[in-house]
Amino acid sequence: MKGELISQELRGKVTVKIQDMLPHAKETEKFARAIENQIYERSRTKEEYFDLVASNICYRDISQDWQSHTFRQNVVDKLKSVLPPKNELTNIILTESYIFSKARSKHEYLSMISKVYMYFAQQQ
Repeated sequence: MKGELISQELRGKVTVKIQDMLPHAKETEKFARAIENQIYERSRTKEEYFDLVASNICYRDISQDWQSHTFRQNVVDKLKSVLPPKNELTNIILTESYIFSKARSKHEYLSMISKVYMYFAQQQ
């Protein structure tokens, strides 16, 4: 069932995003593919796949305190990287603030953020 929900095209886009976030090193593409494959193998549903992408990749190198300004600013920056240029920064900040106000835990916050992130990443 998972294979039907997560297309090879989506997996390829996720791999490219992972590669973009890795420091430039030898065989970055191969490493990104391996990371994405691990995430794919660990997930049982599309939602879990997106959660794992968000928590293990997008936010790997930032503060562990999801409520801190640094963490949230990094999330805004990640969202800016996938949103169309016509979107104003204010809209991104409002979106993140709304999600933050609704989230009761780091997992819930990252789950909602990952859905927004992957939606716009797919549109590119």
